Amino acid sequence: MFNLLKTAVLMAAITALFMAVGSFIGGQQGMAVALVIALGLNFFSYWFSDKLVLKMYNAQEVDATSAPQFYATVSPIATS
Repeated sequence: MFNLLKTAVLMAAITALFMAVGSFIGGQQGMAVALVIALGLNFFSYWFSDKLVLKMYNAQEVDATSAPQFYATVSPIATS
């Protein structure tokens, strides 16, 4: 629950920063454009950031046959 609150506060802060910069550059219209851009970026970040990071690092799913040392380390934690 606390993580959700922290995420919402950070996204609101990023949106406010975008809007302040947009207001400085383009006045009221710049603020509106910045709001639309910020909402789009926040939506993308919230829903797709995990997949983006996994693709950046070429992450692969492992099982007991492909990487037994990693599987043995994580398996007890995942089952509890």
